[in-house]
Amino acid sequence: MILRRLEEEIKSWNAPDYILNTVFLLLSFFMSTAIHEFGHLITSILLGCKAGILEITLLQGATGFECIGNNAISNILIAYGGGISAFIFGLILWFSEGKKDMERGELSNIRLFAIILFFLSSVFQLYPGYRGLDGYKAIEFGLNPIVAWLIWFFMLSIVANIIVTEREYASRSD
Repeated sequence: MILRRLEEEIKSWNAPDYILNTVFLLLSFFMSTAIHEFGHLITSILLGCKAGILEITLLQGATGFECIGNNAISNILIAYGGGISAFIFGLILWFSEGKKDMERGELSNIRLFAIILFFLSSVFQLYPGYRGLDGYKAIEFGLNPIVAWLIWFFMLSIVANIIVTEREYASRSD
């Protein structure tokens, strides 16, 4: 049953749509990384630190910063700056889109990009349980691990409820 539905879905694709969808997703990944890194950069500048984006690739980036006195609170805020910025940008995109597409059971490209921002550049990056991610770096900078896990769980719950609530709204309007 599943294989038959998968085969029907693949057969319904045409080459231009397939290529455009793939390019859109790749650009969305890159843009979500760029927005995330710009969030670190802007947070650093607002806190009076010297900063610069060192690298932006498809799924990862790096922002270097140097703060006078190497203040732990500034470092923690900068670590969270990328994920929070991507989250806010995702919220703006999500709620700027009308409900017409969701009422028809469709997911617009803007909403898809918002989901990528929510999960890839926010919730995933703020996960405190994996070395190298921003949530773990915040712990290394001195944030209490319990606080880091609570922040992560809170962000995850907000994202999950925004998306699930919208999906339930769309299914009720059928």
